[in-house]
Amino acid sequence: MKSTEKEIFTILYDYIIDNLNPEFKKEDLKDDLNFRTELNIDSLDILDLIILIEEKYNICIMDSETEKAITIKDFIQLVDKYVYGDQNG
Repeated sequence: MKSTEKEIFTILYDYIIDNLNPEFKKEDLKDDLNFRTELNIDSLDILDLIILIEEKYNICIMDSETEKAITIKDFIQLVDKYVYGDQNG
């Protein structure tokens, strides 16, 4: 796992603990978890997460791209794409 991926994982975990489920355990945060169905993260929560990520990495993620992030892995890959400058795929 790259350092960016670890940082994003930490941001996600901290967000879940602080805002959604203080009892959530870090080892339960897996790549294939679905934001909506398994983590109960709604669109406003995703927007908050995107804002946190955009501010941390000084990037701007397109709304149309965030809608495609269904799982933790999708989200990490999306952010990675923007951090490393490959917004075309």
